[in-house]
Amino acid sequence: MLIWLGLVLVPLLLALVGLDLDGLLEVMLAALVLAVLTGLVPSTTLPAQIILFVVLAVLLFAGLRLGRKPRSSRGDSADDLGTAVVLSAEAQPERWRVRWRGQSWAALNSDPAIPLELDEEVFVVGRQGTCLQVISKRSLLAGD
Repeated sequence: MLIWLGLVLVPLLLALVGLDLDGLLEVMLAALVLAVLTGLVPSTTLPAQIILFVVLAVLLFAGLRLGRKPRSSRGDSADDLGTAVVLSAEAQPERWRVRWRGQSWAALNSDPAIPLELDEEVFVVGRQGTCLQVISKRSLLAGD
């Protein structure tokens, strides 16, 4: 039972440090089920536990993957990034916090010559991981 509880903790710790591998959730669930099962039926042999673990992991992996909706192949293209609202400035003048799609995001001003203002609506022109690239509407008007 302790082996399987330990196997639950390893993927959990990997997920907590930010490692995103396909199958971590399934491995963790299969190990958790096996930990409970070996607690209820302690006479199960180790080879039988290993076989059961592999079967459970494969079934969970297939079951959870089939139930998911496929991602859009477009991703975040320039025409669906939309707008955001400036929430606050960070310590660096080019770094900002914006509300985009209902969440607070770090943002870089693509035109630092025109500083952003609080509560200003800005265009999201790109995204790099968890940082958005934004540009002020005033910046676009100044370019005309």
